[in-house]
Amino acid sequence: AAATPTPALIFGGGYDPNQDNDPVTAADTMGRALYVVNGYTGAVVKKFSGANTVHGMDSSFPSDAAALNVDLDAQNLLDRVYIGDTAANLYRFDIDDADPAHWTGGRIAQLSDAYSLPGTAPDRKILFPPMLVKQNFGGRYDAVYVGTGDREHPLKTAGVADKMFMVKDNPLLDADYTLAASYPGDLIDISGISDQAGFDAQVSAATWKSKKGWYYSLPGGGEKVTSSPTIFSQTLRFSSYAPLQVVNACVPSGRGQLYGLNALSGVPLESSGNNMTTGNPRIYADFSSRGYISSGVPIVYNKRAYILQVTESGHILAGGIAGNTVGKIYWYRETDR
Repeated sequence: AAATPTPALIFGGGYDPNQDNDPVTAADTMGRALYVVNGYTGAVVKKFSGANTVHGMDSSFPSDAAALNVDLDAQNLLDRVYIGDTAANLYRFDIDDADPAHWTGGRIAQLSDAYSLPGTAPDRKILFPPMLVKQNFGGRYDAVYVGTGDREHPLKTAGVADKMFMVKDNPLLDADYTLAASYPGDLIDISGISDQAGFDAQVSAATWKSKKGWYYSLPGGGEKVTSSPTIFSQTLRFSSYAPLQVVNACVPSGRGQLYGLNALSGVPLESSGNNMTTGNPRIYADFSSRGYISSGVPIVYNKRAYILQVTESGHILAGGIAGNTVGKIYWYRETDR
């Protein structure tokens, strides 16, 4: 790594207005890139595009990127970037070399049904950044959680089949990006599994080892994921918007709601300490909105961890993580330069 680290801006190429068409019948011509830019000078350090990325980059990237320091090399520098595109392709970019010329990137999952542009359009979009957590559940892997949903067409219901995905990623085994997960065959549908016992009964150890993750299908007509997922203490949270559902009988249709799932298997949370709806035990009963619900923000207060979610009306769900306290295990002082 370089002796003097340089701050960098990392972002996708942006939204192509072509995505406003319904249906999308042609490939995007804008936003098909990921940029790494020098934070001091604005100079482009690296531009990933179809020309230098495995599988190419044929759709726009309006989502924020998830840039991570996995610290396997103890350098305290960014190692990887994850981001999805408007065709629900999920990419990993490996940026752990001191020389940007050696940085590589490629697709690690295809999460739309089969499509071919021009002609057949992708039926899912990734517009929010993924979340990555190291997991050890039937083997060690990096679990990448990402949801699909077209926030630019919130009322659309025809042809909408959005989902929350967990994709297993192992950069050591897939350094050349040849093991990309493909929906649906490489993934387990956990939508109808109601508890951990059901998961264990339906998914054998051999099946879990052979598959590359799972997906949960949103049940509401036209329902879409509308936030980046958050994970704490193996609880996966994300929000959705269901245009045909209602908050109550006195307001027009349209309901934002908050999901809580077991991050390992995707099954509902334990009922103890969690107020979930009777109709769907993966949805919190005491938190809904007429609009979009924010992505979760983790905070620590009085040695306890909380995930904050905010609605458009200003309601706040301070989701405390029961049984978890936070303490300082080390500290260091960084002097001003």
